Amino acid sequence: MRNTYSQRGFSIVELMVATAVGLALMAGVTHVYVGSKSTYRVQEGLSRVQENGRFALELLGRKIRMAGYQGCANPRLLTPSIIIASPPSEAVFDLKTVVIGFDNVAAGNSFGSSGARPGTDVIEMRGASASGMQLTGNLAADNANLQFTTNAENIVTGDYLFISDCETADIFKATAVSTGSGGKITVGHSNSGNTTNRLSKAYLANAFTLKQEFSTFYIMDTGRTNQTGAPIYSLYETDIKGVEREFISGIDDMQITYGLDTSPSPDSTAEVYRDAATITAADDWDRVVSVRLALLLSTPEDVGPEPVAYTDLSGTLISNPGDRRLRRRFVETVTIRSRAL
Repeated sequence: MRNTYSQRGFSIVELMVATAVGLALMAGVTHVYVGSKSTYRVQEGLSRVQENGRFALELLGRKIRMAGYQGCANPRLLTPSIIIASPPSEAVFDLKTVVIGFDNVAAGNSFGSSGARPGTDVIEMRGASASGMQLTGNLAADNANLQFTTNAENIVTGDYLFISDCETADIFKATAVSTGSGGKITVGHSNSGNTTNRLSKAYLANAFTLKQEFSTFYIMDTGRTNQTGAPIYSLYETDIKGVEREFISGIDDMQITYGLDTSPSPDSTAEVYRDAATITAADDWDRVVSVRLALLLSTPEDVGPEPVAYTDLSGTLISNPGDRRLRRRFVETVTIRSRAL
């Protein structure tokens, strides 16, 4: 007799049970995958926000700490002579322009190529570069060209330079930069770009030359949007030559307050913090000894499973932001070194 049992297939019931089990397993795997991916997106978004926040504070903090630097101890002890012909405001250096702020700028402002984001703060800083170049020898006369062994500062014609020996200082425009034998660099300061070709004195070899620096930092619309069409904002800088750079994206707001030394006997300690709009002429910007930065950063895309409430820089709780982006606040207080000495 033929054994018909060995030729039988799966019954419909067995197939349905196997299919149900397979679907259940697939559903479980899919759930785990979707959950893992969602968790990964959240963690990646938070990591990026943390990284950008730390970098922004480091960048701004370094610039603020060096504001007013001119190679010597305290800018109050030395006022440079500016011989640049029709100097731009970016090159003008005095005690009241070391640090200047603008509070909650209005729409249509002139900061940056398309205007800083309305309602955010803007900060300007002036000073000299952190490194400098020493003269190869004493100047024969106050109108003599400057000579250096190397061009460590990458000086080019048109740069605004600062020369000082901590007793006297001049800010001038480099009208010619050339390289001679042995790589020696010669920098001219003729009256083609200056009111005179004469410095305050014939500096000795102990004098050092630095680049004059200027930075404006602001939040501006990048012109890019995320997947939902929301604009992306970034931290930008404009330097002394008007060159604009984008540094960090995902910065929605920047609010700044300034620590003023209001003591009758200045001790380089901030007694009060005020925003730029409340610093009056009587207080003067030259009393600012520290800067308190507050930044609000967000993920460019929606990464949360649902809207996440957050507290903005004014202290207001935003319970329904209207998106699923993650936001974090970063706050840091930075001392202006040249005013703490």
